[in-house]
Amino acid sequence: MENPLKLCMESRFVVCRIVALLLIIAACTNAQCPFPCSCTGVTVDCWKKGFTSAPTSYPPNTEILDLSLNSISNLQGTEFDGLRNMLSLKLQGNSISSLPVGIFKDLARMETLGLHINRLPSLANNPFAGLRNLKTL
Repeated sequence: MENPLKLCMESRFVVCRIVALLLIIAACTNAQCPFPCSCTGVTVDCWKKGFTSAPTSYPPNTEILDLSLNSISNLQGTEFDGLRNMLSLKLQGNSISSLPVGIFKDLARMETLGLHINRLPSLANNPFAGLRNLKTL
């Protein structure tokens, strides 16, 4: 018969290792969540966080990104690079004055794009090229 104290110590060790592994996985999952946004599943919520420029790093599995009601005035054109799973991008209620060529080039799956309540006097160079699945603008 095995020593009960030894079995208890071994069990605690295994539990501690499992907890440590879960904490590491959780930390890696949110590693690219822009501060002070909240990231839950495939949603990145940066609503009304006081941004003056859009963050440039998001979790790679992001499908819904809410950047509405900030003070974003300029977009460089690379903020959304690599977000190939994006379905919904909310940029309304900012001060965006232009959309750079290619800003949405990786967002072919996107269905919803919110741009109202910005300062877009006109849209040149077809910034929506490549948005094959866009249903709501």
